[in-house]
Amino acid sequence: MKKVIYSITILVLIFLGSSCAPGQGKDILIMTPDGIEDLKEVIFSNFGEDKQVHSLNLLTKNDKSGTFEMAQIMYPENEKVFSQVYIVFLGKVQEPTEIDSDITSGTVALKDIGFDRIETAFKDSQKLVEEKTQEFTNYRLVDWGFSVESDNKIVSSFTIVATKKEKGNTIYGERIIGTQEFEFEFELDGDGTVKSTSGLIL
Repeated sequence: MKKVIYSITILVLIFLGSSCAPGQGKDILIMTPDGIEDLKEVIFSNFGEDKQVHSLNLLTKNDKSGTFEMAQIMYPENEKVFSQVYIVFLGKVQEPTEIDSDITSGTVALKDIGFDRIETAFKDSQKLVEEKTQEFTNYRLVDWGFSVESDNKIVSSFTIVATKKEKGNTIYGERIIGTQEFEFEFELDGDGTVKSTSGLIL
């Protein structure tokens, strides 16, 4: 799913970016309490808090800030599945795109998708890294995906990035080429448990 989101982002930037004025607004850090409240306001005002969706995916800028950059929803309508994207610098929601998909999962209103779980899950993921190693600092959340399962349970997958304190190799994380930044991937199940899926599994 992450590759799909990045592909959509690239296409939108190529075809629309040069002709649209940048969107206005403050930077939103999606792993902080204030940032989550600001994020909810953006999502609800652009998609509607009662919008029934199969999934919601969030991306941040490709930098060291973890600043919110894009949201994508997938939702059912007239027995079809559509994708719709909001990009911060464009400042508006793009037109829906029909997806060739056989999604059979449930749906949930955006207001009930569980934004308040983000902060706790982010902190839990950082603790999991620090239980293994003290090599890293400057943790930030760079992407988050909510998805609704067929039984209507909401699960999430997300990626955090951290800076390695000292130069050199490590057995943990996946290095972002040419940097001291390392990625770690996690899942959050319907019961609120965070587990590592990449970066800590040896």
